[in-house]
Amino acid sequence: MRIGTKDDLAICLSCLVNSFLDNKSVSYILPLNNKRKKLEELIRYSFHYCLKFGQVFITDDNTACALVLYPEKKVTTLETLAWDVRFSLFGCGVKNISKAIDREKRIKQRHPTSPFAHLWFIGTHPSKQATGKGTQLLNEVTAHCHAQNREVYLETSTIRNIAWYKNNGYVLFDELELSYKLYFFKN
Repeated sequence: MRIGTKDDLAICLSCLVNSFLDNKSVSYILPLNNKRKKLEELIRYSFHYCLKFGQVFITDDNTACALVLYPEKKVTTLETLAWDVRFSLFGCGVKNISKAIDREKRIKQRHPTSPFAHLWFIGTHPSKQATGKGTQLLNEVTAHCHAQNREVYLETSTIRNIAWYKNNGYVLFDELELSYKLYFFKN
């Protein structure tokens, strides 16, 4: 595993857009029209936030990545406001802004007040799924965060991922009912 840089955006887009195209949580905040392009905006937005206020992790063969945010480091700047505006216009769309803000508020209510790592996205390019790349990356990211005395928090709407997270030491601690169910894990 290596720490990503600004030059790794294309790798993250390739891994994560293909992995999250049919994700319920993503579909909840993104309009259905031109979904791939809007998902690219979401990943771009998340990538920039994690690069600035967290870390981007990439497998050595560039086939899987994780975007991790350290929420207590996040500050509002002109640059972040520009990211927010761009995502609002080209990602979720103006009509979905309040829905996205409400969802994020409800997620944050389930996070601790002490410093932690929010595993925002993790994905393996579909051509390399079921090869152990994602599991290896998840375990390395978790160990990296634990070495910084940070618990890792994440949420998933993908039912098949529940057992995967549990098998990798994560504990289900809450659920949120939206138009789909969101499952909260920590390790």
